[in-house]
Amino acid sequence: QTKGNQEKDGTIENERDKLTRDTMGRNVTDWAVIEITCKQSMYELLWDELA
Repeated sequence: QTKGNQEKDGTIENERDKLTRDTMGRNVTDWAVIEITCKQSMYELLWDELA
């Protein structure tokens, strides 16, 4: 049970592992939507900072 990206950014990967375990029974499409939504939220926060 090794994760390749874990060393790159421990915090984000650990949160993602937690979410992955919580949503293991869900459709892969649902997981993709969750990930896209999270990225959009982060970008919106960045844009607010730069505005």
